[in-house]
Amino acid sequence: MLSTAGGADQVPLPYSQAAFDQYAPAALRALTELEPSLWREGATYPRDEQALNTLFADDEVDIAMTYGPATLTDLVASGALPASTKVLTLEEGTVGNASFLALPVNAADAAGAMVVANIALSPEQQAAKADPGTWGQFTALDTDLLTPTQRNLFEQLPESPIVPDYEELSRNAHGELASEWVPALNKAWRQDIATAP
Repeated sequence: MLSTAGGADQVPLPYSQAAFDQYAPAALRALTELEPSLWREGATYPRDEQALNTLFADDEVDIAMTYGPATLTDLVASGALPASTKVLTLEEGTVGNASFLALPVNAADAAGAMVVANIALSPEQQAAKADPGTWGQFTALDTDLLTPTQRNLFEQLPESPIVPDYEELSRNAHGELASEWVPALNKAWRQDIATAP
């Protein structure tokens, strides 16, 4: 939808029916036009990311997608994906975000939950999370604000031959649209494309 609208700055982040009516039809048309090039010509879709990865590994599709590109290093190392797997960066950018921690307002132990959240956001835990041997997800911290010792934790992490560094991956990144867009787009996709004859 961002592409067919002419760029991410064209679509308002908050959902409205008027914005949906303005931008969704062109996106749905573009998806319909792509169907002949899709796996099984779009007559059916892989049920989840794992099924898509299997199709990719079996050379039945040319491209797969993931919300966590850092996991690809381990998937290639384990043989689940081919050694030729690389992350494709798009010139127009991609939608990006960070993982979030939330504390319910009715949490039984809000103080304890805040301690856990603070630990999860500590440079030491963020560096451990960023290690491809642990999880491989990029940190949510601004490393320029860290001490030299803390920055060193991230500088010592191994590089991946499959996943580009954060600067390249986040180049031209766009923020996510408001969550209200998701059910509306999902419903339109299922109605107009996924179940269309």
